[in-house]
Amino acid sequence: MQAQSIAQAIHPAFRISPDISAQFEAARREIPSWLTSSPDLNVLYWHILAASIPVADLPEFCERMVFGKRLSESMLDAARLVQQINGLGEPDLRPSQIVAHLDALSEMALLTAWLLTDNPLIRERITAYAEQWQHIHPTATGDTLRQMGVKPGPCYGVILKKLRIAWLDGEITNTSDEQAALHKLIGEECHDHS
Repeated sequence: MQAQSIAQAIHPAFRISPDISAQFEAARREIPSWLTSSPDLNVLYWHILAASIPVADLPEFCERMVFGKRLSESMLDAARLVQQINGLGEPDLRPSQIVAHLDALSEMALLTAWLLTDNPLIRERITAYAEQWQHIHPTATGDTLRQMGVKPGPCYGVILKKLRIAWLDGEITNTSDEQAALHKLIGEECHDHS
């Protein structure tokens, strides 16, 4: 009760979960294979605490606590992900849909969600993203498109994004497939190329 009163004095939306001891214990004990280094536990604890604060209230909480911009953004990413985590449990999601959901999130946000979910499928998907999917990109680049005579412009991003989706979802499995898809996409997306 005392801790809850202190928490609410910091910010009215700040609640300390009854499971906090178990969550902190899991943070100390459970280290996923995809982590590149041991997490800073103090930072991770703040992410876990922030995950239970409504996303709309979190920026003000972070400001009141005088957290820096980078930490605040990471905690906000973690809270959004944890509070909307059930979407990652949908059975028919393609890898590209999961990547779209997780791309640009900090490793600490991913770790927080991985620790706080009790859904094995969601943990498996975060692991697959961290270990494999985030590293999958087409071999083609903007330079490739320029060398193929495509004028620089918005179609570069569209083509490269569609190629990445195709790689992620297994529609492209080798560079020959990518070349064929690339020629098709240039025809569809860039009508004004030379």
